[in-house]
Amino acid sequence: MDKNKRYQELLIKRDKAREKLNRAKEALGTGSWHEDSVYELADSEFRVYSEYLESIEKEIAKLERDEN
Repeated sequence: MDKNKRYQELLIKRDKAREKLNRAKEALGTGSWHEDSVYELADSEFRVYSEYLESIEKEIAKLERDEN
């Protein structure tokens, strides 16, 4: 796959992951851990998207290093 094309795809995925992470953060702020599963779901999404975003950013950094 063309590195530039992959880089552009990763930028789009990073933006989407950030949006989902922000929504999870908002949900964490509105839920209560003892109230219901809303907080648990938000916590789970936060963890998943944090790791996903981290992996995307690592790949972006690697592509940027390879370019230089």
